Amino acid sequence: MAIGINIASCQNPAALRQRLTDELNYLREQGLEVSIYEIERGQLTFLGCNIEQSQVAIPLEYAEELLRHFLANVLADIIITNFEGKLVRKLVEEKYHKFSVEEREKIIDLALRNSNHGLQISERHAKIVSKLVDYLDCYNTIILEGFIRFRLQDYQQELKEAISRAADDIEDEKEYQEFIQLLRYFISLQESAWSVIQVLPKVDGGFQLLDEKSQFLKFESLWDDIESYEDLTYGDMLISTLVCLSPATIILHMGSHAQILTKELVATIQDIFRGRVSFCLGCSVCQERYKL
Repeated sequence: MAIGINIASCQNPAALRQRLTDELNYLREQGLEVSIYEIERGQLTFLGCNIEQSQVAIPLEYAEELLRHFLANVLADIIITNFEGKLVRKLVEEKYHKFSVEEREKIIDLALRNSNHGLQISERHAKIVSKLVDYLDCYNTIILEGFIRFRLQDYQQELKEAISRAADDIEDEKEYQEFIQLLRYFISLQESAWSVIQVLPKVDGGFQLLDEKSQFLKFESLWDDIESYEDLTYGDMLISTLVCLSPATIILHMGSHAQILTKELVATIQDIFRGRVSFCLGCSVCQERYKL
């Protein structure tokens, strides 16, 4: 007697059939005679996966369980690799209207790349397999789109959270670029009163500013009471001071004590002062000052 499970979908049934055919070859190699048949019902295509007989002595109950678990693993992989992108796109299109088409595409791309931020893909796969096995224990027909919509609420919630994080990242990047553009505009309105400003990180934190002759500039007072400003960092103070001074050239001393010049801070300074930033990786000024 044939043992069968019917899998229905309205999305690319040819690709689904090919995937099932390829994967079911494993069961054939184990001595199980497996067949696939196809029936169309309206927009749905039903793919029947049957075990007709066994060339090895496998009890009927074990053959049924083997087919269910095997198909659950295959379908979980298909859901993640074939349906996830379309589902993320649908969720983004439904909720994130305020973003431009280009921004929505960025959200989709970022959400898909970061969808493993919470659970690792193996864990997500295992959770979907568990849901599929529970379902197939009770029913021998599954419509993939309906199963995803009504039975994988936790999975959809993970995708929604990945989308939300991606949207926040895109919004932050947009605000950052607007902020950078504003500072660039402000700088463009000023004449450069300083030909060179050197930024020398202090050993104990903070910065010292020097002119083109490596003479100290008296701006340390701006940083003395930095702790009185809530959430204001030395990086914020440095950017604010450089914008006010608007030098033609900025030299960042990146010696051994430049930990405070983080990758993010340096990138921001370069964004604001395009073409004006150069780097010192160790010079006599660095050596002399760091002896103090």
